[in-house]
Amino acid sequence: METNFTKITNVWQNYQTALNDLPRLSQIKGFRDQVICDLDFRLSLENNFHQVLSSVYPMLGLCDVSLFLPSKLKKDITEDVNPTLEALILRDALDLDANFRHLQRQLDPSHGGWMIWRNLQIGRYSREDTSTRSSQITHIPYAIELSEGCSGGCSFCGVSAQALQNSGLPFNEGKEIYQALLEVLGNACGLLSQYGVLYWATDPLDQPDYEYYANLFHQKFGLWPITTTALAENHIERIRGMLRTPAAERPWGLRCSMRSRYAYQKLFKELTPLERGVIRFLPQYPESSSQHALAGRSFSKDTASQQTQSGGTIACMSGFLISLPKREIQLITPCLAEPRNLNGYRVLGRDSFTSIDDLPNAFNKLLKILPCPPIQLDTLLMITIDASQFYLYNSSIFPGLLERLNESPASLSQLISEFSWSNSRLFSHCLELLQYGVLKAV
Repeated sequence: METNFTKITNVWQNYQTALNDLPRLSQIKGFRDQVICDLDFRLSLENNFHQVLSSVYPMLGLCDVSLFLPSKLKKDITEDVNPTLEALILRDALDLDANFRHLQRQLDPSHGGWMIWRNLQIGRYSREDTSTRSSQITHIPYAIELSEGCSGGCSFCGVSAQALQNSGLPFNEGKEIYQALLEVLGNACGLLSQYGVLYWATDPLDQPDYEYYANLFHQKFGLWPITTTALAENHIERIRGMLRTPAAERPWGLRCSMRSRYAYQKLFKELTPLERGVIRFLPQYPESSSQHALAGRSFSKDTASQQTQSGGTIACMSGFLISLPKREIQLITPCLAEPRNLNGYRVLGRDSFTSIDDLPNAFNKLLKILPCPPIQLDTLLMITIDASQFYLYNSSIFPGLLERLNESPASLSQLISEFSWSNSRLFSHCLELLQYGVLKAV
């Protein structure tokens, strides 16, 4: 794994060096960003490709941009071209995003029970979500919310973030408990610690001291946490400042999720081509070329069938969702969004802490239910998912089980009595459903 990580970081370092040495490279990156972010530009390319290219990007030719053309243009242009060195360098750098995600999925937490449970979730979710977005669900180990709520107000928010309630503790007040939390997480995660994030239903830039929290993360785990913000156009100098920190050393470690074309235009205008060269731009507005996952505020019963194309969640974690302002820890795993789990994840357990002293106990209490929560024959079980997803978990050996539990909670003893099912096989099947978060013990 370390070899793969080294290869990835070497490619990224070579890309950064090339940005400074090869002037056309940042121009090609700018072209690629404009293609995915600017509908008018895409349409003008389709109408008069060569004229528009030479007018907007006079340094570039077809061989520079052929790899990054929209599919419609690729069909229309019949010329045979060999991509330039700069184009190949950018392609390899862009591929690092998928390579890094693949590496994350392969790594295991140090905690044995968590490792087993997480691998079960990886297998389960890949079977349930057949969309291309599914490959982006990397089952990160944890997310720490430094603030409460989000000022972004995105109408499409996949986790239904509430309005900003609390910007969080200043770093000098929150440092001690945050440091203790990183210590607990590091012990359970091992190498996977590097892939946690410091936001969830929040925006990093709502926390005025985010950079200090992120820098302590870097000191502890050796990588700056991946940072995605929807507020970049309002904080140009903070974005520019982050590019001078170890954030720039992480492949595509800084990502700007843009809510409007205005946001893209402002970032494009105020950041230099070299600065934009190391930022991943994620357009989220209607005229861009992106699609929203059908979860959170984007979920509707009427469009749920389209999740196989658009994806059914952005909740990329099988691990611990921690709110520092609320002092709460939840154990969660992704699922296709549905009416009972609207935000595309299931909560398998939760606990709270009030101080550094009880933080390890709260965390260990949740770790103890991994890989399997303890149940007995008289433990009451209840359904946690909507009936629309029963088809994913129906068993020919136990027909009607989910429908029965949907009527009212029941124990294994009751189910065995009602249906004359095998004790051991029913026990194993229900344990699996508990691990998946389909059932929970009452």
